[in-house]
Amino acid sequence: MRSYRVEVPGRPCPWTVWAKRGPQPQGFMNMKAWQFMIREAIRNTYTSPRPVSGPVSLTMVFQFPIPKTCPKTEPKRTQWLRRHPPGRGDLRNYEKAAEDSIQGLLITNDSQVVESWGKKEWLGWQLQRDGVEGLTVIEVQEIGDG
Repeated sequence: MRSYRVEVPGRPCPWTVWAKRGPQPQGFMNMKAWQFMIREAIRNTYTSPRPVSGPVSLTMVFQFPIPKTCPKTEPKRTQWLRRHPPGRGDLRNYEKAAEDSIQGLLITNDSQVVESWGKKEWLGWQLQRDGVEGLTVIEVQEIGDG
């Protein structure tokens, strides 16, 4: 069974609609740039991956930088992080944008996803100190008889 894992540095963006009237909204352009980063990370990680065509299990973790407004001392920091969910937008919109970006590269079509697990979380302090602005981890695992 094939499986793929890709880590994409950069701030995740939720799925956004553009009604094709007027200029493209900033959120739509940000989402398209993030989807491009995902596709480039896949191409750089796997040389010519052959998309999985059968049922797949999909795991996605979206990590966001801790804002400067977060308290620096414990236990206030822990309380603040528990009360403030990471990322604007709901989890499903982040998942939809990521699923759209892996079609044709890791999977043939998002309709073949039969198991899905996602999570939004705060980026670790060490990664943030290293200048990482966010991180997306995508894992695709083929489901089959083996």
